[in-house]
Amino acid sequence: MLTKRYQDIPSRCLRYAGAALLTALLLCRSAAACDIDADCLTFDPCHVNVRCVAGICLSDPKNCDDGNACTIDSCDPIRGCVHDPLCPPNGMTCNPAPHCGHSVLFPQVVLCIATLPPNCDDANACTIDGCREPDGCYHDPVACDDGDPCTTDGCDPATGCTHAPIAGCCTTAADCVVDKCHARLCQATACVGDPLPIDCDDGDPGTIDGCDVATGCTHTPAPTTTTSTTIPPCAADGDCPAPADACLTAACSGGVCGSRAVTGLDALGCVCRRTDPSVCTGEPIPHRVTVRRTRACKLIAKAVTGGKKTAKLATRAARFLGKAGKVLAAAKHVSPACVQALGAELADGVTRAEQAGGQH
Repeated sequence: MLTKRYQDIPSRCLRYAGAALLTALLLCRSAAACDIDADCLTFDPCHVNVRCVAGICLSDPKNCDDGNACTIDSCDPIRGCVHDPLCPPNGMTCNPAPHCGHSVLFPQVVLCIATLPPNCDDANACTIDGCREPDGCYHDPVACDDGDPCTTDGCDPATGCTHAPIAGCCTTAADCVVDKCHARLCQATACVGDPLPIDCDDGDPGTIDGCDVATGCTHTPAPTTTTSTTIPPCAADGDCPAPADACLTAACSGGVCGSRAVTGLDALGCVCRRTDPSVCTGEPIPHRVTVRRTRACKLIAKAVTGGKKTAKLATRAARFLGKAGKVLAAAKHVSPACVQALGAELADGVTRAEQAGGQH
């Protein structure tokens, strides 16, 4: 017969007999009735803080967490806390997760052992190496196209991208320079046509622009018009001789003869009344220069009459004079002195025509 101490054990626990009685107590004591905390005494290692509350034995589960991610923590009524090894799935290709193993010094201790990502470097400068889930290492080709049609792009496994220049290929006229004063045109990555003069206009009306094949563009100060001290005193403009430059007119100022620039549309018309510079006497002026200058003067003659078409005619004349200047600069049988002097006249004509075109 059970003593009074065990009379409160539930009937479901009484099926245990003999040596199993202790197990019955371990498994069922927490449900027993009690008067004091001592009545709730239990040998179950999985229950802590056993106490009697309102006549019923209560307890808290034991915390068996060992802080090791590689163990499954639980509590056994006989053995107490149990830490079974846990090896988490290691299916990541590029960044493998830790796996579990036993300590060398303490085989019963389970440890997390980190694995290393794969080394995807193929030692080839022509590939971009990396790791991609779920396939693993990849080696994508390097893009070596530099966008330059004048280079042949390739790749050297040891050094990387290469860009070999293509002979005779061009992207601008700067790639088609013949000498310091001439360049050919660049069309469809090829230098074509006859050499044309390089533009040496510095935008300064006070200089005569030219070009020397040895040194490049030149900018010589333009000669200034001076009043001759041998000319007798004057009382009116008509008492003074006409200047050599058709774009200047005689002027009497303070009893002394001088000159002043013509104004209005005559500032454009005077271009065609100019004679070739004296240094060009006997020089073989290219026919293409003469033809373009003649066409420009025909347009100027119409422009100076005024009207709605003045600006358009002057602008066209400027283009012909500009073309004449380029042909002259490329002439091989004209002396540099003549090219420079006549070229300055043509350039001045271009400026005057453009100004007339912009003002009307």
